[in-house]
Amino acid sequence: MCRLRSSVLGGASDIIPALIGSPAFFMLCGAVLGALLALGAKASVSRVTPEDPFGGMVQAAALNFLIMLIAFGSLLAVYVFARSAMLTFGAALVFGFLIAAVVWFLSTARTQNAH
Repeated sequence: MCRLRSSVLGGASDIIPALIGSPAFFMLCGAVLGALLALGAKASVSRVTPEDPFGGMVQAAALNFLIMLIAFGSLLAVYVFARSAMLTFGAALVFGFLIAAVVWFLSTARTQNAH
């Protein structure tokens, strides 16, 4: 059972642990967020085009920086509000990202071999 710090949550400390007190909740949230961040990285790469390679690289770098800020912010939020779930959430975040990246890589490799 993950424990939330009631001093941070104030009056909502009675309701929130019943909803998100399970480590499975943090694991699911971390995996989903990791997959969404991988999709964001995929979208940032598509910004680089032959017509404007420099502008595309600047946009891709900015989007990847934003993705890193979202990942860091989510880890910080879990650290502040539910420190005992940090390992579960962080591991699921990494594995969700990696699984989505591997699926993306395999789909790209299959598309390249088909031509």
